[in-house]
Amino acid sequence: MGPGSWVTAFSICTQIPNKDTGERISIAEVDARQVFAIEDKTDPHVLLGYHIAEVVPDFRDPGNIAKSICNVVRSERNRTTMGSSPARSPVN
Repeated sequence: MGPGSWVTAFSICTQIPNKDTGERISIAEVDARQVFAIEDKTDPHVLLGYHIAEVVPDFRDPGNIAKSICNVVRSERNRTTMGSSPARSPVN
């Protein structure tokens, strides 16, 4: 990696409330190629959150392992409780 290179790591934290104490939270690394920014329509330098895309088996056809669909998780900041969204960092 040379000058001006950026390394970005993403992780997702999920909670499953009906699991036992100590097993309710899961943290997993997400490939940066699966993460897409949600920009503010009035100011593209402000990030509102992210979409995380994942290819999963098609639940409508469980017998066909070759068939898959895209599952998208939306993670968005709540401006009323967390303040304004952070400005986007420059990417070269």
